[in-house]
Amino acid sequence: MKTNRLLFGLLLLLLPCCVMGQIGLSDIEGDYQPIGKAKVYGKLSVQRTRNDTIRIIICDTSLFRNDDGKGAIMLYQCGDRFLIQADNAKGELLYNPANEMITISMQQSASSEPVVVSWQRVKAEVGEVMVFPNPTHGWAVVQGESLRYVDVYDSLGRKMLSLVADDSEQMQIDLRRFKSGVYVFQIRQTDCVKTVRVVVVQ
Repeated sequence: MKTNRLLFGLLLLLLPCCVMGQIGLSDIEGDYQPIGKAKVYGKLSVQRTRNDTIRIIICDTSLFRNDDGKGAIMLYQCGDRFLIQADNAKGELLYNPANEMITISMQQSASSEPVVVSWQRVKAEVGEVMVFPNPTHGWAVVQGESLRYVDVYDSLGRKMLSLVADDSEQMQIDLRRFKSGVYVFQIRQTDCVKTVRVVVVQ
C-alpha cells in the first residue's frame, strides 16, 4: 500500500512536466510581434535551419548576439524547458500556448540583472494569407483560412512543389533542398487564389 501511494505521489509530481513536454520546438516556429519592452527591439522570428536546428532572429541585433553577427540565438529543448544560448548571454524561453506568447529571459552573467521581453505570434487576419518566416532558411509556414493547395514555382516559372492542404488553416513546407533565390507560392483557398513571393537563403 505504501509503495502504491509513493508511486502515485511521484506521478503527480511528474505529470505537469509531461503535459508541458507536449509542446515541442515545432509548435513555437513562426513570426512574433513585439509587445511591451520588446517594441524597442522589433519583430522576433523562430526559424528551423537547413541543419534541422532551431534559432531565434531578433530584428535589433544589439539585444543578444551570436557568432554570425545576425542576432541569431540558438534554441534547445531540454525536457519541458526551452534553453537559449547567445554569444553574449544565455537564458530561457517560456511559451504560453493559450495566448501564443513568447517570453525570453536572458542574463549575461549569474550576477547580472536578467533582460525579460515578450512577443506575441503574428496571425493572419480574416481572408488574409501569410507565409513566414520570409526570408527563410529552410522551412516556411503558410497560414490562412480554408487552404486547399499550395504550388511553389522558381523564378523561371517552373513548378518545384505541389502540396494538398485539405482545408487546413496552417501547413509547413520543407524548402531545405531549394537553392537560394526568390520563389512564388501560389496558394489556393476555397474561393480564391493568392500569390506570395518568398526568399530562400541557404
